[in-house]
Amino acid sequence: TKTDKVDALLIAKTVVLMDNPRFVTLYDVALMQLKNLGRFRLKLVKQRTRTKIQLTSYLDQVFPELQYFFKSGIHQKTVYAILKEAPSATQIASMHLTHLKNLLVSNSKGHFKKEMALELRVLAQKSVGKSDRALSLQITQSIAQIELLDSQIVLVEAEITDIMDALDSL
Repeated sequence: TKTDKVDALLIAKTVVLMDNPRFVTLYDVALMQLKNLGRFRLKLVKQRTRTKIQLTSYLDQVFPELQYFFKSGIHQKTVYAILKEAPSATQIASMHLTHLKNLLVSNSKGHFKKEMALELRVLAQKSVGKSDRALSLQITQSIAQIELLDSQIVLVEAEITDIMDALDSL
C-alpha cells in the first residue's frame, strides 16, 4: 500500500478508468495463502529428503550393516530412537541389552522383541564401520533435523487443511 498522495491518486484514477475493476476477495487471499503454503511444504519435503540421504551416507560409514538389518529401512522411529542414544556401532554394541530391548519394544509398539535386540547387538559388535565422534554427532543432528522438518510439515499440512475447510472445498 502506498501512503504518498500522488501514488494514491494515480492508483485511484487507474481503478476508476478500468472497465471491470476486480478487487481481491477473501477467496483470492485464501488461494494465495494455499499457494504459498504448498510451496513451503514442498521446500520442507525436499530439505527432509536431502537430510535423510545425508544421514544414510553417515550411517554407511559408521554402521553400514544397519540399513539391511531393518526390513522397512533406517528411516523409522525405532531406528532413530536407537541412533539418538547410540549413534555408532561400537556404542550400540556396548549398550546394555535390557536398555536396547526396551528401546526397540517401546518405539516399535511391541513389534521388535528381545531376540531382535540381541541380533542387533551382535551385528554391531561385528560391524566393519568406523567409530568417529564427528560422524556420530552428525548422525544425531541429522535425526533431530529430520524430526523438526517432520513436525513442520505436519503444521503446514494442518494449516492447508484449515484453509481448505474454510473454503468448503473438495
